[in-house]
Amino acid sequence: MEQVVVGFFLPLIFVFGINGGIGAIAVSMAGKRGLRTAPAFFAGFFGSFLALFFIAMFPIRQNY
Repeated sequence: MEQVVVGFFLPLIFVFGINGGIGAIAVSMAGKRGLRTAPAFFAGFFGSFLALFFIAMFPIRQNY
């Protein structure tokens, strides 16, 4: 029974960890570009690298 629980939850924890990391990167990128951060997190979490490429198309905001 323990192997079933570990075999089921370990990949889920791994995948959600990677997607959460990509979401955090998307939030950081969006903040530097003046975009909203909450939609950027969910776009990065569910869309993965495609969302990062979309956010990267916007120029970084310059504060003078």
